[in-house]
Amino acid sequence: MERLSARLELPASLRAPTTLLARRLHKLILTIRAKLILPYVLLTVLVALVGTLIATRLATANARERFYNQLNESARVAADGLVRRERVHLENLRLLVFTDGVAESVALRDLPALEERTLPILLNNRVEVLSVLDAEGMELLTLARQPESNRYLRTTGTDLAGFAPVRRVLDGVTDLQGDKYAGLLTTHLGSYLFTAAPIRRADQLVGVMVLGSRLDTVLAELKAQSQADVIALDEDGRFLATTLAEPDEGYGVLEIEPQALSAQPSLLRSLRLYQRPYESLYAPLVTRQTPVGVLAAVLPSQYIFDTQALSRNIIGVIFAFLTIAVIVLGFVLAQYIVRPILRLRAISQAVAHRPQAMHLSSSITRAPQVFRTLSCHGCVNPICHPARPVRRRAAYALTLPHGAFMIRGK
Repeated sequence: MERLSARLELPASLRAPTTLLARRLHKLILTIRAKLILPYVLLTVLVALVGTLIATRLATANARERFYNQLNESARVAADGLVRRERVHLENLRLLVFTDGVAESVALRDLPALEERTLPILLNNRVEVLSVLDAEGMELLTLARQPESNRYLRTTGTDLAGFAPVRRVLDGVTDLQGDKYAGLLTTHLGSYLFTAAPIRRADQLVGVMVLGSRLDTVLAELKAQSQADVIALDEDGRFLATTLAEPDEGYGVLEIEPQALSAQPSLLRSLRLYQRPYESLYAPLVTRQTPVGVLAAVLPSQYIFDTQALSRNIIGVIFAFLTIAVIVLGFVLAQYIVRPILRLRAISQAVAHRPQAMHLSSSITRAPQVFRTLSCHGCVNPICHPARPVRRRAAYALTLPHGAFMIRGK
């Protein structure tokens, strides 16, 4: 034992296979490392990217759905507000048409008496415009309230026989809703929502009464009710009024093609106004079950993009930390798996590079159990192969600077 503690020189027959074994083990180590780590890293990154995309879509889909639900609700509330305004028109028209002396004043063309009987009602009910026409559709008297002074301006002599609601009343058309009709009209005072009703004396048509509200006033009320900006267009898609400030490109960017709503009940349209994104929902403007124009609700959509960006950043950071943690854990596990092979590689390299002189740093001990662990092929342990004849051999464990090395005796 003391002799073996000195220098030990291995034979040449042992050095050559050990050098070849080292090269093969080196290639094997590289292949195992790549197979264990690289696919794991690529799969983890792919799962993280897909998970981030799906989580971001799910997080922003809820906000986007709420936004479009709000836009639809705003459009519905605006349409309902317009119906309520039409009912107010009908109530005021019934009150004015059946006021004592109005029909007689129209038949006699007594304008002072007509104004005397209608003006108090206009003031009390805050009616914005009232026009009284004769049986031919010619204007007898119009009283229009000026927004600046709240005083009524008097005009006469305009031919309104071509206005569709007036034309239906003059023709005596009656539908399921009755003999009163509504429509949009642009005058020198602005755009109005008008409702026309017949004036009869002894069941004979003597004139037409047209009562209206400024679209600016109506849309301002609709905006307060729907919490959204509102756009009003005529039947051809041309601009009439809106609660939006005038864009840099002009109000023409708010118009649509006349056939845009012919094949669908509503139109969802993205707008770029004031350097900010907006979403608008166009739908037919219906009064008394008759389309008279187009009504649109508009909401800014900037917060959708802000929410999407914020959610994407937060989810991305979370997935990045989780991905790094999983990769580190996988790397540690891979190293733990490869470590025994790395030890064997170090042994082979130590024998190949220092074949002539290896210092034994510790005593040589018999280690049959260690020998069986390293190579069970040709094992001499009778426990593993009880039927095999036992040929006793001596196995020694050498502790080298780069690891452990086994020497088996003949």
